[in-house]
Amino acid sequence: MWTFFGHASTVRCLALKNGVCVSGSRDNSLRIWKVGLNSSDSITSNVCTGVLLGHEKPVKCVRYDGVFIVSGSYDFQVRVWNPVSNACLHVLSGHTERVYSLQFDGTHVVSGSLDSSIR
Repeated sequence: MWTFFGHASTVRCLALKNGVCVSGSRDNSLRIWKVGLNSSDSITSNVCTGVLLGHEKPVKCVRYDGVFIVSGSYDFQVRVWNPVSNACLHVLSGHTERVYSLQFDGTHVVSGSLDSSIR
């Protein structure tokens, strides 16, 4: 078992795809981790390859499809990120309360919020 260090506060959410782990935290950031696996799928290394900054409040949910990272936050926003450049590509707004859940199928983003709406 490996421990990943880097966040300054509680890790609230994780997404894993193709040896890449994305973590979201109460420190308002997301981190991208390259996870080395051996032939028996045991973790052999972990390297932070990027830090995504832009949310103004804690990150509550994250999805990663192998191409894009999508995150939801207590700042009422959903963000779409490029994990190669670490750039925020889109900021989706409209919720009037914290974003608590989201789903992403590679094309569509659906988010649920404390404002009782799904967008």
